[in-house]
Parts: sequence; C-alpha cells; structure tokens
Amino acid sequence: MRIKVEPKDFFMYSVFLAFDKENPDWEDPAVYKYLEDNELIPKALFNDKIEGIDHEVMYFGGCYIGRHLNIVEGIQRDAVRQEMLGEKIAGTVRRGDDPDVRRLADGIPEPELVEIMNEMVNGYNDDSSFTASEEGYLVVNIEPEDIAKKFVEVAGSRSQ
Repeated sequence: MRIKVEPKDFFMYSVFLAFDKENPDWEDPAVYKYLEDNELIPKALFNDKIEGIDHEVMYFGGCYIGRHLNIVEGIQRDAVRQEMLGEKIAGTVRRGDDPDVRRLADGIPEPELVEIMNEMVNGYNDDSSFTASEEGYLVVNIEPEDIAKKFVEVAGSRSQ
C-alpha cells in the first residue's frame, strides 16, 4: 500500500491509499480490516495506474481519516519490519554460510520450516533488531550467527 497526502485548502489535506491490485503488500489485508472495523468509508474509490501498475485507490478527506492515519501507517510499518525480518531470516537459514543450519533446514518439511521462521520473525520484531542506515533507511541489525543459533534452538525444541 502506498500513502499519499496532498495539501488542499487552508489547513486541509487529502489522503490517498493506493493498493497494488496485482501484488498486494503484506499490510493490505490488515489495513482493509482496520478501515472496515472502524467504518471508514472513502469519499471516492477508483482505479489508477501508478508507475505502470494497476492500483485500487481510496480517497479520504484529511479531517475524516486524520486520527486514524497514524494507525494505518503503523500497520504498514509493522508489515515492512516483518517482511524485512522474514527475508533476513530466510536468507540466513536457506542460503547462509552455516552448512549445519542449511542441512537442518533441508530436513524439515516446508510448512513446519515456515512456522519456525515466522516464530523467529515474531521473536525478533522489536526496535533492537533494527537500525537506520546512513541514508536513513531501516536496516535489520541481527548478525547471521545469531539467527543461525536461534534457528537451531527453535528447530531443536520442536523435535523434542
């Protein structure tokens, strides 16, 4: 999901939430649910191409969605963090330097392996697992050795 805020008249603004129709982002279902649960109905709903990709776009007045916008942004931020952690953990487990970890992972059925990695994502999903790059971008700050050790611990506890 993309969020765009545009100024309007004096002290007013428009909020656009754009959802990729072909490749939904992780946060999309949670944002749709939040909007539905809070009965937030867009002023307009339309389709648009953004950078050549079809999007469903919801238009809201800033005053209407304003106090909810931080929550929607939080849902998006948490989904991005989970996605980043998932990629780092999966990369370390599936393609990392530790042959014992890869061998252990190869011996675990795929559904269980995904469960283990999701458990690890949830365990690492706090502020201490992230830092900012020099450019200000969010970066996962967990050493591959720590991920490998945690994977062996979690996978081993499941086989007992």
